[in-house]
Amino acid sequence: MDGITPNNSGLSFTFVNIDDASDDLEFSLDGNDFSYVPDDTDGDGYDPAIRFLRIKPQGSLNASDKAVSFEPEFNFEFQIRLQ
Repeated sequence: MDGITPNNSGLSFTFVNIDDASDDLEFSLDGNDFSYVPDDTDGDGYDPAIRFLRIKPQGSLNASDKAVSFEPEFNFEFQIRLQ
């Protein structure tokens, strides 16, 4: 999840699997309550009930250094399945 040196963000992100409530990704059916634990009984990593997700990176975002044009950055990529 971190940017390329020297633009490291200082943030970290852990994803175990879709139905693991201990990682840094939360799911919601309504966009308000993010306590939904997806059902992945078939093991495909997909739950069609999910409508919202919340990314919870850990750590503190590094400060920018305008003297050397340093701006911290990170990327997050995910895939969706449309029905």
